[in-house]
Amino acid sequence: MGLQLWNGADGGDLAERLKSWWNGADVHDRVVVVGLSDGQLQMLEQKLGTEAAGVYRGSSGIAVEWLPRSDIEFQQRQQKEHHELLLILQEALIKIADTDTDLASRLAARVYVNLKTDPNGQRRYDGLLHRFTGVLHRRPKEPVETAPPLASENS
Repeated sequence: MGLQLWNGADGGDLAERLKSWWNGADVHDRVVVVGLSDGQLQMLEQKLGTEAAGVYRGSSGIAVEWLPRSDIEFQQRQQKEHHELLLILQEALIKIADTDTDLASRLAARVYVNLKTDPNGQRRYDGLLHRFTGVLHRRPKEPVETAPPLASENS
């Protein structure tokens, strides 16, 4: 991870320099620009087309942390994958609950704990997906039909 500290009061075209860095920086790189005014911050956000990752206000101006484009795109992909995994887990829990409510409740509790301890979805829930897949593959595709009740039982 490379952290660079830039002075916003330095001469030169800060917006072009920042845009060049933003487009080409590695996922783990960061830039903090210090000594900005509110107007400069708004102008930079407009030129980049994105908001700053962090804005810190102090007595001598504003310090702004920027994430590179690759990191923002990575986070968006990760959130999309996380959402898709949660939908798969939800579908699996619904299907499992029809045949094994105890297993469904235990797996739902594990999902809940994982979400509480890892709200950003860094875990991939591989173990849970494997468990769901294994359980679903062992289940019959069609529900097993039972014989209709005898007429004597209905009376």
